[in-house]
Amino acid sequence: MKAPNIYLEAKDAVGTEKEFQVSLTNAGVYGNIRQVQFAVWSVQGDQDDLIWYGAEKKNAGTWTKTVKIKDHRTLGTYNVHAYITLANGSVKTKTTTFNVSRPTAKLTVGTQDKEKGTTEVTVSNIQSKSGISAVLIPVWSQGNQSDLVWYTAQKQSNGTYKITIDMGNHNYNEGTYQIACYIVDGNGIQTGITSGSCQMKAPNIYLEAKDAAGTEKEFQISLTNAGVYGDIRQVQFAVWSVQGGQDDLIWYGAEKKNAGTWTKTVKIKNHKTLGTYNVHAYITLANGSVKTKTTTFNVSRPTAGISVSEYNESSGNFNVTINNIKSVSGVEAVMVPVWCASDQSDLVWYQATKINSTTYKATVNIANHKKHAGTYKINVYLETGNGMQVGIGGCTQEIKNTGLYTIMGHSDVTIAQMVTYYKKNNLTYDQYSGRLSQYNGVLAKGGAANIETYCTIFKQEAEAEGVRVEVAFAQAMLETGFLKFGGDVKPNQYNFAGIGATGGVPGNEFSDVCEGIRAQIQHLKCYASDVALNNPCVDPRWGSWLRNKAPYVQWLSKANNPYGIGWATDAGYAEKLLNMIKNLKTC
Repeated sequence: MKAPNIYLEAKDAVGTEKEFQVSLTNAGVYGNIRQVQFAVWSVQGDQDDLIWYGAEKKNAGTWTKTVKIKDHRTLGTYNVHAYITLANGSVKTKTTTFNVSRPTAKLTVGTQDKEKGTTEVTVSNIQSKSGISAVLIPVWSQGNQSDLVWYTAQKQSNGTYKITIDMGNHNYNEGTYQIACYIVDGNGIQTGITSGSCQMKAPNIYLEAKDAAGTEKEFQISLTNAGVYGDIRQVQFAVWSVQGGQDDLIWYGAEKKNAGTWTKTVKIKNHKTLGTYNVHAYITLANGSVKTKTTTFNVSRPTAGISVSEYNESSGNFNVTINNIKSVSGVEAVMVPVWCASDQSDLVWYQATKINSTTYKATVNIANHKKHAGTYKINVYLETGNGMQVGIGGCTQEIKNTGLYTIMGHSDVTIAQMVTYYKKNNLTYDQYSGRLSQYNGVLAKGGAANIETYCTIFKQEAEAEGVRVEVAFAQAMLETGFLKFGGDVKPNQYNFAGIGATGGVPGNEFSDVCEGIRAQIQHLKCYASDVALNNPCVDPRWGSWLRNKAPYVQWLSKANNPYGIGWATDAGYAEKLLNMIKNLKTC
């Protein structure tokens, strides 16, 4: 035997899925029924929305109840169980199901308006049997959803719903924005329908640096269209040149012109650098967040041609011409530093004279450079209208020796010439008369048995240090009276140039002839050059303060030396040496 056909149904009579009419029919076959209850719940959620409904008796066999979906707030399949309590207390059951459909829709993300920093999102093709109470669209850009904003879409005349995503609502964050769509239907159920995303970039804020006057003296920094950020607390411009690693960085407080425009004038004289400049704008918003914008500008390098003209060999004077000058900011002055000495001890800065708008000229007088002969180094600096001193370039000019006899250099004088010259003035080598006779043979003991050996040592030592042998040999002959001595210095001191000998003081002593000659030649090199020694130093009076102070024989006389120092105080000392050198070379 089977139970008689009892019918349980759940119908959406209106077709809106808001209310379902649950009906138990033909229950009269059970006879007297004490009560009927309907247990209703959705499959989703494990009976978390279970409601027991007491059915209403319509007649002996029919019991009904209206179920409102808003009381359950769930989509999908619903279970309905009917519990029929008979007069004898026994319970019969009957089951059925019904379905609440899920809304559907299409989400369309538009293109960003880069001027405003906004993007439109449209929800269309919405299908929801219970109707639409609201369309909600949450949007966020950060992984932790810290900038999450729920937008309520507005219904359009064509039945679609639309929102506008504004970056200002999301701290103007750049990157990927996540977009979800929820529909709140006629049953009050909020359902996630679909999702999407879009890329958002900061709105087109413009940062420019313009040289309005075209002089590269001042640049107007302008931040425009910043009003898209809403309320701005302050704007600062950080400005520095690429050269120098931010050593000229200056922070400028921008001035507000209107809601969207902030400006500041940057004077290049405060930075004093050429080339590319960086400009960073720091925009502090009302909420304390900071936005940035960057740009660059350039300050051009002046150019000019440099030439040496009208070189006068007799006087050693020459002109430096600076022409074809191009400087956007103008020229305040042209400076020309000139020197000949390697240590720049004769450095002189000349201010060039303006010839016309693109040409300047400076006259160099070697008298200002202690009449040095050799290579003159010439540099040119432009002092520009924007406060900079800019090196343009340089050149050199060779100044010939104007009658000055150099101590350093190659010599063609031979040992034979030196021997002949000596013998013309002294035929008794290493033999002395009177009270000096006790020193007879002392030069031989010191390593120079004859004049040929003595001259050979001189030649070797002079060539070792690059000193002209005729200068050193003539000096030794002058100081010793052709090795006759007779003054304060004695033959056994092997001091052939009176080193350290002054007014009754005999001066320094050396161990042998070679050391004495070496000390003299090294002392000459100390005066005449700034080049290092090749042999170990034996000169007891070697001093850095003497270096290169007398490169010419003429300057060995203190009276003729531009530095006020010299080997000898005798004003005619150099002339005597030059005459002896002349005679030596004729041998």
